[in-house]
Amino acid sequence: MGGNFRRPYRNCIGDSEVRTGLVCDLNSVYIVVDIDEEPMKPSTSVRPISYLKAHASRLIRDLASRRGTLIVTHNGHARAVVQDIHTFERTQETLALLKMLTRSQQNVRRGRVKSLDTTFASLAQRIKGFKNEKI
Repeated sequence: MGGNFRRPYRNCIGDSEVRTGLVCDLNSVYIVVDIDEEPMKPSTSVRPISYLKAHASRLIRDLASRRGTLIVTHNGHARAVVQDIHTFERTQETLALLKMLTRSQQNVRRGRVKSLDTTFASLAQRIKGFKNEKI
């Protein structure tokens, strides 16, 4: 996709154009992130642990406002990563989507698939069962 990606894709669920999220075309599913967001540059996001100790409040404020990742070094080696909550949540959501896609591909390869009609019939039965439950 690279740095020249500007074309909005269609959302898999609705018709709205998206710049971030799970999108698809006729043959494929993609995970797209908004490239207009300005991430912290690696040259400015690597700090020694002593800097983190001395400027923790300011670094947290910067991470929250610019949304990014800070690499913390100890003795010249990268030892930890500090992220703002938004970036962390997006990373976790992306990983969850990738896991679902991987599992889906494995199920297709193993032949563990159902037709659309069978799936909807099964869902209809489950919904009907929930509606008939006495509370």
